[in-house]
Amino acid sequence: DRESGGMKISSFPLAGIVDEALALLAERIDAKALRVMRSVEDPALTVRADRDKILQVFLNLVGNAVKFSRERGAIEVSARRGKPGFALVQVKDTGVGIAKEDLEKVFDRFYQAGDGAAQRKEGTGIGLAIVRNILQLHGCVVHATSEPGEGTVVSFTLPLAKERSQAQAVPTPTPAPDPPGTPPPPAAPSAPARTGEVERPRLRIIRRG
Repeated sequence: DRESGGMKISSFPLAGIVDEALALLAERIDAKALRVMRSVEDPALTVRADRDKILQVFLNLVGNAVKFSRERGAIEVSARRGKPGFALVQVKDTGVGIAKEDLEKVFDRFYQAGDGAAQRKEGTGIGLAIVRNILQLHGCVVHATSEPGEGTVVSFTLPLAKERSQAQAVPTPTPAPDPPGTPPPPAAPSAPARTGEVERPRLRIIRRG
């Protein structure tokens, strides 16, 4: 573990933090009789980030999915490898959805989408602004797609820890080559050979270019 810019950076399994978030929200999920699908492409997928802050990201996003889902709806949390060095996570719901003109604004602080009864219960803006800020601190991005009445998909990236084989590989130091044109060291014919050894001529190959 190490401290970085006020964050405590560590490596942890992505599957474990997804399960922890779902467990913490289980009571709210059960209250709406929601079906939850969880899909992590590789159980060994490991994230390197501030674990507490990433847990907050999952709690906010899955919590929103629960809040805006209809009774007996469905939520899906999926994770897989994305672009090199990152995991791609998606949180899908079958909720009320977000109007197209609101999608660009939902991550703004204090923004509250729409005027429907479901949206008036609680604003989503503060939670989503926090999500965006946390992910930006980790060099990651988040965006949403939605169809009103059909549900919303929030996609975001997370930084992966280096593969174990790469992390443990220690490069073998190699001596710096002599610059081109370096003359070979002068021979020392007067030096006596050690007992039991045969004096051999010294050879040096100079590669150019």
